Amino acid sequence: MALIKDGTGTEFKRNNAGTGGFEMTLLTETAALVFKKPIVDMNIRIPNQRLTAAVAAGSLIWAMRYNGSNKLRVKSGFLLASFDGTAAATTQGYQLVRFSGANTTGGTAIQPVRTDTSGGAIPSIDARFNYAAALGVTSVVLETEYPAEWGVQRQVSANQNMPLPGRNTSYSGFIDLRNGEGLAIRLSVAAVIGDSLGGHFELHEVGVND
Repeated sequence: MALIKDGTGTEFKRNNAGTGGFEMTLLTETAALVFKKPIVDMNIRIPNQRLTAAVAAGSLIWAMRYNGSNKLRVKSGFLLASFDGTAAATTQGYQLVRFSGANTTGGTAIQPVRTDTSGGAIPSIDARFNYAAALGVTSVVLETEYPAEWGVQRQVSANQNMPLPGRNTSYSGFIDLRNGEGLAIRLSVAAVIGDSLGGHFELHEVGVND
């Protein structure tokens, strides 16, 4: 038999009456919960479509901005680049970049979808894409560095994917977005007709300190 004291030294951990085992809470070194149900669990799509214009390098063609009061965690994702245009000795390129300051404008609006309809309400997220022209970026501030980049050679039927593996802990994700911050897909080179893009992100809204 063992008696396990809590952090204050004044209480003992006790058996769970139903199972006979101990009830435990796993914490990180900074006291964050290792496993915690998010406020709401969602997916948002990156439309699987063909770029239909020669959009300039540096343009944003997909973006989402979190305008809620908690924190939006990008837990995982899957990104696909492909090509079905005229073959050339060039490579398309996409960058994931964080931004702040304002919502992007233009294009077609999209919304996250809850993975469980009994979960919390979808928070305030402005998301949109435009594969025929750049999204409007008035007052948008892009971070200098970016966490990921991918693309594919411009050869007919070429494709390349970039998985962002899921994280098993609640406090870890690909990137966290606080109030007013967003994640966008930026062209690292000028698009040509025949570049194609698709995929999705798994999103968790969590507490601001989680």
